[in-house]
Amino acid sequence: MMAGIITARTGAAGLPVEQGYTIGFAVLAVALLCAGIAGLAVPNLHTQDTGGRLADADNAELGYVAAAPADVRGR
Repeated sequence: MMAGIITARTGAAGLPVEQGYTIGFAVLAVALLCAGIAGLAVPNLHTQDTGGRLADADNAELGYVAAAPADVRGR
């Protein structure tokens, strides 16, 4: 997007004019601001209850791990 904005207007020598850089960086700043606001709108799922028997959603997959044998040395 930045390359398209910069090269949209060129000078007599075929090089981009300074105005293209100014507009390009302004567009990028607005896009960064919008992305930051969108990032703040993402809910934090770690603070919500799971609603199931497990109290901690981060460790929910541990319910599927097979238990280790009582004697791990093979006796």
